[in-house]
Amino acid sequence: MNAPALRGALCRDRKVILEFDDSPEVLEFLARPDAKRITQIGAATPDHLLYTKRFPLFLEDDDVDRYVERYKLAYNNNKTNFPMLDPTPRVILKPGVGMWTVGKDARAARIVRDIYRHTMRIIARAEKLGGYETLSDHDAFHAEYWPLELYKLTLLPKEKELAGHVAMVTGAAGGIGRAIALRFAEEGAHVVVTDIADPQPVVQRIVDKHGLRRAIGIKLDVSDEASVERAFEETVRAYGGLDVLVSNAGVSSFGTLDVLSLADWEKAFAVNTRGHFLVARAAIRIMKEQGRGGSIVFNASKNVTAPGKEFGAYSVSKAAEAQLCRIAALEGGEFGIRANMLNPDAIFDGSRFWSAEMRNMRAQAYGIDSEKLPDFYRNRTLLKTEVTAADVAEAALFLAGPRSAKTTGAMLPVDGGVKEAFPR
Repeated sequence: MNAPALRGALCRDRKVILEFDDSPEVLEFLARPDAKRITQIGAATPDHLLYTKRFPLFLEDDDVDRYVERYKLAYNNNKTNFPMLDPTPRVILKPGVGMWTVGKDARAARIVRDIYRHTMRIIARAEKLGGYETLSDHDAFHAEYWPLELYKLTLLPKEKELAGHVAMVTGAAGGIGRAIALRFAEEGAHVVVTDIADPQPVVQRIVDKHGLRRAIGIKLDVSDEASVERAFEETVRAYGGLDVLVSNAGVSSFGTLDVLSLADWEKAFAVNTRGHFLVARAAIRIMKEQGRGGSIVFNASKNVTAPGKEFGAYSVSKAAEAQLCRIAALEGGEFGIRANMLNPDAIFDGSRFWSAEMRNMRAQAYGIDSEKLPDFYRNRTLLKTEVTAADVAEAALFLAGPRSAKTTGAMLPVDGGVKEAFPR
């Protein structure tokens, strides 16, 4: 069983985060000929049990479903009035491979890892001294269902919209991608920040505010197949799987068709079409392995429905991206995988799209000063409003999360109302 399939089996009523540990200490312990027997004796202390459950899942000849059935049987045999707690394991062991630990977030998964490493040391030393023993079945059950601990659970705050979700955002070092990464982190997601530029400043902002391992950064060229495959492998190793992909990375080029270079045309398609295909393909593969659905959000463009003069390469490559989104929706539906697209326009704040050269070119086309370009775009909207990266991030959050659970294949404009770009 690989990590996405394992995570899918564990994500039943809620999303979880996995931490993988193949350290020499763990592998040496699991290589013991008596590893299966000694790991099924029980937790080292009642406090440990609350974090790790009584037994780990030993994957050599077992699986999550059988573990859950055993837990349910033990619960029913103890005839308690308390509702049954989550019956899935918190520690999963596989000799020759390593250990996965499970938590509602990365911090919780790390705590479980540290505790079970400690448990391994206790077991190994106790076995040397004559044998490891722990709580009886009765005492272990009542430690786990201790009323005070159960009461504490009722005081926990309501989970955020993307709690326990793993979300990858491409092109997330600046502009729209950065705003989406930061917004998703606010709503509880663990964010994989990817970009061909340095993603670490965005990662640091998320980690500083939200804590340990809430984001990782990966340098990614979406047009390169090997780079894409590595990025998704690192994501699976870091968190166990993937729930949301925001395919945002893109490039712009401009020039009328008679002067546009072949290199600029092909670069637009390499990033704006091939790049979206490569990351969507990799995401769909993981989501299918998990068996729990998923959401893909494509950042398309106003140019999909209203192509721009002198933006031939950009407009045509973005139209191909839009069709890719529809195909992903068609093929992903039976697996619970949704695909939707955003069509933003004129996002100036922090955007690498609006280089000085691009601003001057568009200002000349409209016969205005480049400083007045944002005002020009604002005034051409029906709402007479500026559209920001944060506005696009809100729309991406809607399409990524449970509020749009019944929506796929949709196109959502975020442009203040550009009548020429009305979907039709």
